[in-house]
Amino acid sequence: MHLLGGMALAYFIGGAGFRRRVCFLLTLAGALAWELAEAMSDARLGTAMTHGVADTLRDLLFGCLGAAWFLTVDAYVTESRAARSAAATGRSPRTEVR
Repeated sequence: MHLLGGMALAYFIGGAGFRRRVCFLLTLAGALAWELAEAMSDARLGTAMTHGVADTLRDLLFGCLGAAWFLTVDAYVTESRAARSAAATGRSPRTEVR
């Protein structure tokens, strides 16, 4: 679930127009906030959402991997579209990194 959560968070943050690096960092911050909320829920409400440090670190890792995967695919698709558009119009493709 955390892999998909990282992808979804990167999608929504990226849709706000942030650069990919900033989007990645904001996604990591979001994953960390989620894990802190789980820990606070366990402490204050007595839930059992966290299962130790290893579980928390694994959740953060998968959130990070989900964001990285989504942003890599997004960069590939964006560059492919730019190259096809440039080829169709005879212009050189855009080399700017978002």
